[in-house]
Amino acid sequence: MSGIRVSVDKSRVTDLKTLIKRLEGPEIRSAAARGLNEHVRLQERQAVRLLSAQTKIPAGRVAAVTKSVKASASGGSSMEASVDVRDASIPLGQFTYRSWSRGDAGASAGDWNGKTYKGSFTIAKYGGAIFARRPGAKKWPVIRLWGPLLPSELRRADMPTLPAAQRLADTDLERRVLRHLVNVLGA
Repeated sequence: MSGIRVSVDKSRVTDLKTLIKRLEGPEIRSAAARGLNEHVRLQERQAVRLLSAQTKIPAGRVAAVTKSVKASASGGSSMEASVDVRDASIPLGQFTYRSWSRGDAGASAGDWNGKTYKGSFTIAKYGGAIFARRPGAKKWPVIRLWGPLLPSELRRADMPTLPAAQRLADTDLERRVLRHLVNVLGA
């Protein structure tokens, strides 16, 4: 199992942290945790939607391995919430592919990246998994080919998921936390 923790760091949050430290009390911490948890749920939904579109993996499978870790008001001096994506590599055979036939260049993972894997082939007995020969290998001459790893796809800077998480944190996090704080203060 592979996992990664993606956290959004925002420099302007220092003003918000100073405000929360000045306004001590269980109601204030609880309100801040509620606002942070709302934001994390929104980040989780966005991560599932964007990862599904980016990798062409069904949203239900992405949602099954994506969890939000909620902030707790009873913690120490800091409050943290995160979106965790834990998953193993996905076999290429789970994507729509064109199977190998004699004379073809190889099997292709059409849905994921449209790439044709030279010299690869499928074995029906193993659920249509895509395999390739390892040149010069005597002990294990055939290896199984794998597709994307969701945590790695989530943290790729050249894809839309990470920049979108940054933009959402910049526009939404402070507003949600402050709304809950204002409700508690009765202003």
